[in-house]
Amino acid sequence: MEAKAFQEKVKDTILGKGKDFLISYGVSKGLKNFQAKDVYVWLYNRRELNPDKWSTLPLSFRKQIKSDYDFSLPVIKRESQSVDGTLKLLIELNDGNTIECVYIPQGKRTTLCISSQAGCPLGCKFCLTGKGGFIRNLEVSEIISQIMVLEEKFSLFGKSYNIVIMGMGEPLLNFSNLKNALEIITDGEGLAISRRRITVSTVGIKEKFEEYLQDLNMPLLAISLHSAIQEKRDKIIPSKSVLSLKDLRTLLQKNSRRNREPVSIEYVVLKEFNDRKEDIDALVKFCKGLKVKVNLIHFNEHPLLEFKAAEEEEMVKIQDILSENRISTTIRKSRGSDINAACGQLLDFERLREK
Repeated sequence: MEAKAFQEKVKDTILGKGKDFLISYGVSKGLKNFQAKDVYVWLYNRRELNPDKWSTLPLSFRKQIKSDYDFSLPVIKRESQSVDGTLKLLIELNDGNTIECVYIPQGKRTTLCISSQAGCPLGCKFCLTGKGGFIRNLEVSEIISQIMVLEEKFSLFGKSYNIVIMGMGEPLLNFSNLKNALEIITDGEGLAISRRRITVSTVGIKEKFEEYLQDLNMPLLAISLHSAIQEKRDKIIPSKSVLSLKDLRTLLQKNSRRNREPVSIEYVVLKEFNDRKEDIDALVKFCKGLKVKVNLIHFNEHPLLEFKAAEEEEMVKIQDILSENRISTTIRKSRGSDINAACGQLLDFERLREK
């Protein structure tokens, strides 16, 4: 019994396996090519995680694949409900590590916030996630499973929703797994979620940023900027992996493919740090001539973070200045801040206390 339990525990997950792999697997087990393709469709497009219900495939094959792979979704370890309807899930991975993802209802629009890493190595000074340190990159299966867990819990299958890869971690530091996950997520025979409903947020990682821009299959892009003055940006994003503002802007300027879709510039407004005239002048200078839209974000204060939030009136003033310079600007409403689910707040506090 113990040996059997051990074998079941280490069984590889089927989630994250791509179309080519599943077709190859199916053919190796005696399926014809068109039948093997059905494995991929059943799993992702129909979200059917019980092979017993794969009615178009032979019973013997269904038993075989069920024996070979684990079809279970990760366990929800804890749920936190906000007064505004936002719900944060703490998900336990197979190795015992945890990540957070967030369900954000906004009227008729729903957004899912997904993590790309367990923890984060960047250590941004305005973000709680980095306080827990970096654990590891998420596997393809662990990126996809967050979407499937949220879909199942909130009955979202077949409905339209948006995805922002703005949770734990820096997506471009896990670019290979992210890219493979996005292939399944956006494939019409996979999860079939339009890339125009997906936004990937990055600080702008050297080498990977240009690769992202040049890949026509990548979703919408958001740049976590937060200061257009190099010395200040270095202070709050103290990573040597990050492109300089000059290089960041040059790459945005020369990549004409993004002319069809504005790049979002994310700007957390920090009181008496990046909200002064010199800061906004620099932001205007950075944005002018680029097809971008600026999202001004309320800073969510916490005792572990040194900064303070700017007043609403100050944010409106900044919005007015940017608008006067013909730069599209919105003030993003904070969602889920009372449960630490808002921008820059994702952190497993129980795990942090155990350290």
